[in-house]
Amino acid sequence: MRNAILENSAIEGLKTFQEAYITGIGKFLPNKPVHNHELENYLGTLNSRDSRVRDIVLSRNGIKQRHYALDPGTGRPTHTNAQLAAAAGKAALSEAGLGQEEVELLCCATTGPDQLIPNQAAMVQAEMELPTLEIAATSGACCAGVTALKYAWMAVRGGLRRNALVTASENASASLCANIFAKRFPNPDADLLERNPAHSFDGIFLRWMLSDGAGAFLIQGRPGRGEGLSFKIEFVDLWSYAHLYEPCMYCGAIKDEEGFLGYKGHLPPGDAEDLAECLILRQDAKLLDKYIIKTFGEALRDCAIKYELLNPQIDWFCPHVSSYYFMDKVLAEAAASGLDFSGKTFTNLETTGNTGSAAIFIMLEELAASGKLRPGQKILCFVPESARFSMSFFLLTVVGH
Repeated sequence: MRNAILENSAIEGLKTFQEAYITGIGKFLPNKPVHNHELENYLGTLNSRDSRVRDIVLSRNGIKQRHYALDPGTGRPTHTNAQLAAAAGKAALSEAGLGQEEVELLCCATTGPDQLIPNQAAMVQAEMELPTLEIAATSGACCAGVTALKYAWMAVRGGLRRNALVTASENASASLCANIFAKRFPNPDADLLERNPAHSFDGIFLRWMLSDGAGAFLIQGRPGRGEGLSFKIEFVDLWSYAHLYEPCMYCGAIKDEEGFLGYKGHLPPGDAEDLAECLILRQDAKLLDKYIIKTFGEALRDCAIKYELLNPQIDWFCPHVSSYYFMDKVLAEAAASGLDFSGKTFTNLETTGNTGSAAIFIMLEELAASGKLRPGQKILCFVPESARFSMSFFLLTVVGH
């Protein structure tokens, strides 16, 4: 009964506040594009079997190039995570014509910050040299960016802040280098992966999936005044299925046979090697393959009912997927749910790779710059997270000036 009441009142409740608009979008992709044949120049090589794993993964994920915040000569990082976010944030402010001293709220998301403490927003604030203001940092994986967006949207929509800057950034490459994986994965079984694409080798396939980049939105209570487009935020919503499924993607933890996930109490005192292994990002692709489309379908149907989404309403569908392996499955599940996105889908996975929480921000920046958008069009954005299976959607209406 409670869920039915919430669903029936969702749209009416949204009408009681002021509107909120994305008036500036920025992105930052570090260094030059890295093509598939160059990956090992940056990340290094474990052995010949690892190279074969690379070829199999790349043949299935559809990514042709990406960006790394790494120097190929030394393997050293060229940017911190906070620097990536700051560059995207400055680009969003520049597009909107808002000075840094005018920002009232900073919300920052990332899967892997440069440090555990201070939080990401504090580091980005310092990097951008923003004045005293409210900050918020959201943690998690891909949905962290949408969570940060929702915090900012609610603050502006509720009249608590006149504007909010949202950043999402990923600097995965620093954790993907061969020296980190050498002891944990000395001899990956490429034959097994070829027979069963859902087999993950725990985490080694992620070396060839993840990339670096950052995106940012500036949100204000009115459309922008420049020549570009603005985007009215109709809703932002998230669904978590953590009560139903075990962890699928995790970092900073060991997952034991009893289902415990963590590092406290698991590592012998002073065992630095085990601690380093703890920091490897892992994903159980068998669980991913089993539940990610299922939970997407459930969340999409709930979202369509809650916000009265109809197929003709949606002009563009922007899905964040980690691999083209899932794209047809996502579109088929959407069609089965009554929403046909054929010919309406926009993605840049092939050219920017999987940038995690930043992906939807970077995607929207490129769509906005493409010249394909017209005032009145509606864009449905979808971001999943496999960590413990969360789904998120937000709907935008294109606004002309």
